[in-house]
Amino acid sequence: MKKMKCIDIAIPVLFVLALVVLYFFWGCHLDLYVTILAAVILGVTVLTTYIQYKKMREFSKDEEEK
Repeated sequence: MKKMKCIDIAIPVLFVLALVVLYFFWGCHLDLYVTILAAVILGVTVLTTYIQYKKMREFSKDEEEK
């Protein structure tokens, strides 16, 4: 589970780094829209990861009690 958590954290971090690179090297008029869309995707990813690990902790507690 620890390896999976590292991967789940690394993907959004790499996504943010890619956004920073795009911000500096891409002067397109769609920059703002792409950045907003990316922020929404990133927010949903973080929320989903948080809920996923919260449920996994609950399930592991239930299994330990049995």
